[in-house]
Amino acid sequence: MNWNSLSYRTKNKYLIVGGLVFLLFAYLLAFSKTVNLYFTNSNLKKKLIIAQEAPEKRRLMEVKSNALKEKLSSYFADSLKDQEHLLEVVSNFCQKNSLLLKEFPNEEYYEEKEFVVGTTELKIEGNFVNLLKLVHLLEQKEAVGRVSSSSFDAVFDNKRKKKVLVLTIYLQTLRIKTDKLKKEDEKV
Repeated sequence: MNWNSLSYRTKNKYLIVGGLVFLLFAYLLAFSKTVNLYFTNSNLKKKLIIAQEAPEKRRLMEVKSNALKEKLSSYFADSLKDQEHLLEVVSNFCQKNSLLLKEFPNEEYYEEKEFVVGTTELKIEGNFVNLLKLVHLLEQKEAVGRVSSSSFDAVFDNKRKKKVLVLTIYLQTLRIKTDKLKKEDEKV
């Protein structure tokens, strides 16, 4: 095969194939390491930027966590102490305002993710204004939990043969599960 006797079209085909083979060898022998180092460098720069922003992100997360704890602070309670405190607050208010505390059952608990939610149902009988003052006291002034629901019902009292107004209040308190475990460990 004589190079000079080949046509330009055939020469161009050989030249293109030779050029592609040359580029392949050049990439495998020299350029691939540079390309890999470029991508490694890009990844390391991204990680460096993330690492430099980490203290600021941590601070922001702490601020958000503190704000959340502050918002939830009205819900948090210490079980037995708060039940006694709640009974004291409600009974004192009832005595001063001629109300009748009809029901004060124990707090019921259920677990929700990392919290233990306690619910107490109170039933108090009396006139509307004083019952409304009690709701205001429990919602705004006393830290005995959060009033999650309240309802006023007119109920017929068979003993007195008349209708009476009964307020039903549901108070909720939160405990973090880890706190519950610590308290159980302290008792043992």
